[in-house]
Amino acid sequence: ANKFLIEIKSYIFKHKDEVIRNIKGIDEYSILVLADILRNAQNEELVFIQNNQNYELIDRLAEFYMRSLGLFKNSEHIFDEEENIIDYFDKFEFYDEDQMLNHFKFEKSHTHLLIQLSDVVVGILGKYNEFINDLKFDDIAKIKNNLNDLQKENFRKLFELCKNAELSSKAFVHYITALTNIEKERLLSLEFIQ
Repeated sequence: ANKFLIEIKSYIFKHKDEVIRNIKGIDEYSILVLADILRNAQNEELVFIQNNQNYELIDRLAEFYMRSLGLFKNSEHIFDEEENIIDYFDKFEFYDEDQMLNHFKFEKSHTHLLIQLSDVVVGILGKYNEFINDLKFDDIAKIKNNLNDLQKENFRKLFELCKNAELSSKAFVHYITALTNIEKERLLSLEFIQ
């Protein structure tokens, strides 16, 4: 735990000016408070990082698949065949009260057009999220001002699709990102969504 916390503290101080500039509500005092918390925790056991595989953030993605099964129990789910996911699913039976759920199946993506389409959409969203992650608050206005007409139209369509999905069901909205990234996305989308 000591080495982990020392590295985090070092990283924060190394990038302190950038953090203060890019995260609303963070100032020099906040950085000092965080450093003090990290210093005080150095002798404590960090339960959430014990006995983990080195350099592995998430050991499996099956939980993301399972989320859909529980949230959308009245829908049919067709997943891309991923051997590790199938093996993991084989260990469980899924129920809604006493009703066994069997509303999902796995198919090869190269034979299923909708899975292929989903892969394209997820790829686009992945690239968009990389862009948002790297985006600095100070650059949002400049980027918006430098977009050509086609880029503006594509952003408008992307934001409109996301807005319509959210209006259809709040359960479609699922963020696994920092709140700062959600705020950057909101600021970027302001003029594109009515």
